[in-house]
Amino acid sequence: MANKPFYEEGLHVGEIRQHGIGKAKTGTTQIVWRVKILGLPDGEVSYAPHRQQYERTIYMAATEKTAAFVGETLEAIGYDGERVSQLDPTHPNHVSMIGKQVNLWCKHEDDQEGNPRERWQFSRGASTLELPQLSAKEVRELDSLFGRNKKAAAIESAPVQNIHNQEIDDSDIPF
Repeated sequence: MANKPFYEEGLHVGEIRQHGIGKAKTGTTQIVWRVKILGLPDGEVSYAPHRQQYERTIYMAATEKTAAFVGETLEAIGYDGERVSQLDPTHPNHVSMIGKQVNLWCKHEDDQEGNPRERWQFSRGASTLELPQLSAKEVRELDSLFGRNKKAAAIESAPVQNIHNQEIDDSDIPF
């Protein structure tokens, strides 16, 4: 029987312990990170430490399809190198991220045998909601639509009054 995931799903704080660039078994180039899981976020810059702080590995496939995602992730964790290749410790202008505290996301999923496992990735923070801009006409139509509904709802919920300007209730209905 396989071990269950140790850490809870969700946001954690970790520290980068190692990183480098290599190839996966499939031949895909990847950036590999070794992180120590420190604790749960407790405010903007602090964390509540885990009783046991284990290391985990994060694999980031570097392909044409993942390039934008990887680039945005590197930016989110504060990588300021000019080239991704500078993450490789053998690069002449190596940029070390070792010791940097980062937000990490833990997700539980089943492996190929159906056993639950942890899957770690860097948290990229909250994304910005990007919506197409409405034209002035579309904004007026939207306001008009809800303006009518608001007025109709107000009329429907207004109490019914008789000719003497008194509210009518169930006691006014003859049986």
